[in-house]
Amino acid sequence: MKKLLYLPAVIAGLWLSSCSDDIGNYDYKDINEVSVDPNAPGSVEEGKTYELFAYLDHFNFDPQLNSTFGKTDENAYEYEWKVIPVGAIWESVDESKIVIATTRKLTDVVSLSPGTYSAFFNVKDKETGITWTTQFRLQIKSMTEEGWLVLCDNEGKTRLDLICNRNEEEEFASHDILNTYDNDAITDIGDIGRPVKLLFDRYQQSYSRAMLVTDKDTYCFDGDVFKVGEQNSLRWHFGDSNHPVRIKASMNSANAGSNNNLWVIIDDNDEIYTLNNTTQGSMFEFPITKLQGTEPFTPAPFIAANINQQAFSPGKEGQGSNPSVMYDATNRQFVEIKHGSYYPSVMDFSGDKQLFQNPTGRDMVFMAPSRHGPIYAVLRDPSTKETYFYGFMMHGNGKSNADSEGWNVQVCHGKINGPGVEDATLFAFHPLHNYIFYAVGGSIYRFNWLMPDTPATEVINLSGEEISVLKFNSFRGPFPEYSNASYWQYSRNYRLVVGSNATALPQEKCGNVRFYNVPDLMQPLSLHKEHNEFGKIIDIVYKERLKK
Repeated sequence: MKKLLYLPAVIAGLWLSSCSDDIGNYDYKDINEVSVDPNAPGSVEEGKTYELFAYLDHFNFDPQLNSTFGKTDENAYEYEWKVIPVGAIWESVDESKIVIATTRKLTDVVSLSPGTYSAFFNVKDKETGITWTTQFRLQIKSMTEEGWLVLCDNEGKTRLDLICNRNEEEEFASHDILNTYDNDAITDIGDIGRPVKLLFDRYQQSYSRAMLVTDKDTYCFDGDVFKVGEQNSLRWHFGDSNHPVRIKASMNSANAGSNNNLWVIIDDNDEIYTLNNTTQGSMFEFPITKLQGTEPFTPAPFIAANINQQAFSPGKEGQGSNPSVMYDATNRQFVEIKHGSYYPSVMDFSGDKQLFQNPTGRDMVFMAPSRHGPIYAVLRDPSTKETYFYGFMMHGNGKSNADSEGWNVQVCHGKINGPGVEDATLFAFHPLHNYIFYAVGGSIYRFNWLMPDTPATEVINLSGEEISVLKFNSFRGPFPEYSNASYWQYSRNYRLVVGSNATALPQEKCGNVRFYNVPDLMQPLSLHKEHNEFGKIIDIVYKERLKK
């Protein structure tokens, strides 16, 4: 504990000058020195950072004092707990909120806003007037700034639940957070409509966004809290629009060093719109659902692009183009918005490895990017119901701006062979292993596309449950806050996420969320963690940290 003496510098200088002439003329007395016992339970430790969740955790500080004079009477001292936001401009600090307590023990609920604080525990010896201080840091987190969002249907109304990681071992779930937290944007949660889906678009941190889609509108959440209402309706991105916008798909595609950083959406009228993220005040304007601007088509409800923002450029300098990929359901073909293009065009594939034709002649069932590059799709033959997988990589030529021209390389293609696959709608491709998972009823099957003649086998059976979500969540990170991320944080990319609903339970508590470890060499899956008593699960998305 450090001693604080509030003595002006000028007076101190004069005092020291006078003392230099009178050395040996004074008797010096020891003073009572006060410190905090760092080994006592509940102690506060000098220089340590304490991580706490706002409005969920309580402070648990019970510092025990050491005194060189043995003054143990608590009333012999005055106490003060102070907090100051790190990096804050003093004029912007509310001085009335700096002191949060004047007791030795601090056990109040954490009501500070999320952020990093310099904190001080001050002890003033009433007899000497000397103040001793212990300095530490507080990292206050919001349980709504990051975590697994679980979208539920509560008798036709939207309910949003949350799973949050405190650390590797400890997770907690919070239910119905749209009603639990002070949400002044709405008066009746029923007004926002029936839940449809969740979306999290990954791009540079300033442009990433989490969105809730209902049958009435689409809402963009801010970085810390979940406010839902007219003020954060997606329609404001269309300018002065009086009509709600319900979207089927959304994706950001970015090209480093170019002006082609697009936010692309497909609305419920099957129209494609784009917005330039890098142009301040940019709006969605006119639909571009025409091949080369001339031939109208209907897009399948999927958009894909490279998760890591930049197209791969092996052995070349620069980044290259990163187009948005869609599927033309009218002509049954992959299409893309190329770098520098305004309208979609039919995709071309380069190289000697031509595994499939485009147009494909098949209907799209699934498409999504993966963490390490390939874009995967599942297509189904409209007459035979045979189901096929497709994989391709988006590459750049190492140049940027007007000289950038990408090439697309086919990675894999084949027929998925397994029980019930002709009716499956839920698919998930492992980011590293050659595994395709699909769900039928309460069963999950695994197919190894490097062993196409071996049928898929059941790896999970959830008897009495209907699976509604099956995915590998591709985390965009690392954000600056993730620069020192631990292995357990990155490993979440490789766990299979399963959302299911127990058919025998009431809707308000029938939902289950499970995370499975997926080993290599076709070994059995193992349950990592499980959470229960959610509402009827519609969708699950991890909302990454959005704050700048």
